[in-house]
Amino acid sequence: MKPEMLGVIDLGSNAVRMAIGYLADNQQLKLVVSQREAIRLGTDSFKKGFISKRTQERLLQAFERFSTVFRQYGVERCSVAATSALREAKNRAKVQELIYKRLGFRLKILGGLKEARLIYLSVAHQWTLNKKTGLIMDIGGGSIEFIFSRKGKIEAMRSAPIGTVRLLSQLAEPQWSRGRIANRVRTELDRIPLPKAYFMGSNRVAIVTGGNARRLGKLKKSLLKKSTGDRASLKELEEIADRLFSLSPSERVEDIGLAPDRADVILPAVVTVIEFLKFYHLREVLLPDVGLKEGLLYELATRKLPRRKA
Repeated sequence: MKPEMLGVIDLGSNAVRMAIGYLADNQQLKLVVSQREAIRLGTDSFKKGFISKRTQERLLQAFERFSTVFRQYGVERCSVAATSALREAKNRAKVQELIYKRLGFRLKILGGLKEARLIYLSVAHQWTLNKKTGLIMDIGGGSIEFIFSRKGKIEAMRSAPIGTVRLLSQLAEPQWSRGRIANRVRTELDRIPLPKAYFMGSNRVAIVTGGNARRLGKLKKSLLKKSTGDRASLKELEEIADRLFSLSPSERVEDIGLAPDRADVILPAVVTVIEFLKFYHLREVLLPDVGLKEGLLYELATRKLPRRKA
């Protein structure tokens, strides 16, 4: 029997991502295609408070391309979701209406805790957490989601306004120093109430998700000449940070192959992961190749949603 093709679009603060996949007989998600458009909604939202007409037009063009791919792969159901950049934009309702009228996509805006649940859903399908205390952090462009689980069940979730695009928008470029970013991250970590049990015991696992986390895994392989990139130690992350901060934005693009829209946000991302490990007294972090779009796909596969307008 031919599997039902599912499609999702994730409107993040740093990029817009599309994925098509299906749920196999073993209940594992099989990705068929994944695409990314470098549309930084957070630059508009966090600095101006709204999504500009120019950005709206770029967004519509991206949706048109995604819609074409959906038709090519026979996508039967889809889910479209936006996170903090659109959530905070004053004209978010107008953007939602525009996308629906032009292309028929019903865009839902996720709250931080809903976003965290979807992240956990994607991680739990890849890693067995039933016997562990999990500390999961998803690094977004506008916010960072924290999920704390014990024996396979979520115990607490928090959302902090320290996403990579937001941090850079709050600091002028000469202020993108490692120390200033670290201080800002530590301040937010101190504000997160957490039971003392999470600081104790040996059966803990730290997991970081998001596009920057995946890129850090790849940088471990390319910069440090390591064979695997699905995890990184605190020492390895410190070495990666030293290299990244020693390069100019153009050198991060030309010398190590980062995309222009990744070359700046990777700085607060690596510092955030380092401070996360230090704060929770951990030596290593897992960097799985999953994130919000996989969580959206899993959610879509397990419950019926309305078909999109033709």
